[in-house]
Amino acid sequence: MGEPYWGQGLGLEAARLACRFGFEGLGLNRLTIRVRKDNEASKRIALRLGFQFEGCLRQHMKRAGELHDLEVYGLLRSDERAF
Repeated sequence: MGEPYWGQGLGLEAARLACRFGFEGLGLNRLTIRVRKDNEASKRIALRLGFQFEGCLRQHMKRAGELHDLEVYGLLRSDERAF
């Protein structure tokens, strides 16, 4: 999302709708989010939606010649969720 749109709750709302579609529309049992370790805003969204931290994939992604850790968050249909 472009910087002019940061802080308006649009990412949270988009993620909430995607979760609802995954569980209710597609009948999925589990959703997984992988987030760059330094992306605090995306981690906050995952936690607000009820996702649980499940681990870290060390040096899992390469971008602009630099390796980055990814954190993994999961949400099960049976979990209580905030969305």
